[in-house]
Amino acid sequence: MSGLAAHDVRGCVALFARPYWHLSPARGALLLAAPALLANLHSAAGVHDAQHWQRLVSASPSAQLAAALFHKHSLEEPPRGSKLRSLPAAYLDAPLIGHLAGLAQARAGEAQAEATLRAHCDIAAVARESGVTIARFLRLGELVRAACDEGDEYGMVSALGAQPGAAVLLRLLWERARGRSCLLEYARAVAIHVPDVLSPSGLRLGLGATGGQ
Repeated sequence: MSGLAAHDVRGCVALFARPYWHLSPARGALLLAAPALLANLHSAAGVHDAQHWQRLVSASPSAQLAAALFHKHSLEEPPRGSKLRSLPAAYLDAPLIGHLAGLAQARAGEAQAEATLRAHCDIAAVARESGVTIARFLRLGELVRAACDEGDEYGMVSALGAQPGAAVLLRLLWERARGRSCLLEYARAVAIHVPDVLSPSGLRLGLGATGGQ
């Protein structure tokens, strides 16, 4: 499923300054090792109250984000990153995931998010080739931010830790990464929006905004 091995998690946390450990790709590896947790989260987006025909925990942005990023062909199989070409999730690679995480952390508005995706990800070309509009990528970014800001009303912080949306997004990163270089691309993209996100170790690797993008 992933081009990464378990030992690749070593050093992931060390790339980030302590206040930003919640953005470490290691969280994605942990969620990969607990497929039932993601499966339950994915399923939660579709739970209804039969009496009042209302969604129950779909109000949870983290559950909504799981449904937006992952799909299941059957109830028995674990969720996998969506490859449905009509959805933005199919086009998320490591740098784009890093930009979404960084923009959410920086609490960027829609105009800033669009300018970033145009400048660093050529999102206009992606939209042209895929038929998925830029507006849909921006809405996904807003959902990432809402999920990162989610409290514990639905138990998401208790289950996933601080900024639960980041854990869901990083689970996709860990699945899509072809090797450790993808994790470095992710960290470099985050650093563009959060200048103090990197630890001295991360800065020594040249991952700061001036070090490569």
